Amino acid sequence: MSESEIALIEAVRRRPAMYTGSTSIRGFNELLRRIFRYAVDYLNAKEFSFQINGKMSGKISFSKIDGIFNDRVLSDPIDNHPHGLGGFYEIGALNALSSSCQIRIEIDDEATRTLVFSKGSCRSGIIAREDLRASKISISFELDTSIWDTGSYLNPYFYLDYMQTLALLSKRKTIDFAFNGNERDSIVRFEFEDGLSELIEMKRLRSISDSLYFPANLEIDSDTFKAEIAFGFWENSINIPYQISFVNHEISQENGVHLDSVFAGIHLAVNEYLAKNVETDEDHEISESAIRRSLNCAVHVKMARPHFEGSYRGKLLSPEITSPIREVVYAELWKKLENDRPQADELTRYLSRNWRLNER
Repeated sequence: MSESEIALIEAVRRRPAMYTGSTSIRGFNELLRRIFRYAVDYLNAKEFSFQINGKMSGKISFSKIDGIFNDRVLSDPIDNHPHGLGGFYEIGALNALSSSCQIRIEIDDEATRTLVFSKGSCRSGIIAREDLRASKISISFELDTSIWDTGSYLNPYFYLDYMQTLALLSKRKTIDFAFNGNERDSIVRFEFEDGLSELIEMKRLRSISDSLYFPANLEIDSDTFKAEIAFGFWENSINIPYQISFVNHEISQENGVHLDSVFAGIHLAVNEYLAKNVETDEDHEISESAIRRSLNCAVHVKMARPHFEGSYRGKLLSPEITSPIREVVYAELWKKLENDRPQADELTRYLSRNWRLNER
């Protein structure tokens, strides 16, 4: 390893929280989630496994890969390499923060590379620094107890829920996740084809609701970002409306930034339809808050990862993202309302009644 690579490893070990958020189990969970996310997004892996071998040790692997892996990330735990969008530098960070780490890269049925590291330094094997079409990657690790909080335990069930979210957001037909927990081995298969619309439907089935009005599933593919939007109105539900947003496969802490654009488009379409087609004794506009109380919505925005995590909010507030979302939602709902007047009239009556009861 070069002096610059050794310096990068030491920088991560001196300030680990800068790369993981914290040195508690929460920081490790974040690191592992990003590794799984990259394996889905860029390696197109179809099979995953997470095996716990001890309190602070385990093995993760992903196979059925259809993507490029460059092993330089093993010695470069900072996002300096050309693949961008987060690359796979999280493996380098995991390697740097483990007392021992073994990486096994299976290229085909005959060729296999095995590299052994100690606190990020390569002890056995050669880092080729080249693009590889690997069929399987396995990472065995023992977390460095001088860095990580030893009061927590690894829990595979946390990743079970996350893999379901990844499969759903990726619209993967099949993702297999194998893990060991409660002293037994398990494997779960996730099969999703319709993305966020399936999430909205699952929430409806788990609630007490008469119907779902005007369900919609929209996609935006622009030069600066991609987005998927699913929504629908519930009537006579005792449940709190389900509203959630994601950025690059992660639940967003800035929910309002995404959802406000969706609500604005729906608010405009509903009130334009009301003004054009529904005769009332008084002029009124159904408020956005009344619409929110009946709307179930999920939004997923995918965009280039900013250099600083805190830059997400600024990017999400950009008109380059907010305006297309609002306009696409408005156009789709307006078309649905015009094409189904009886149900549109029923929906606007319900929303008007909701508005009168709660805001007048």
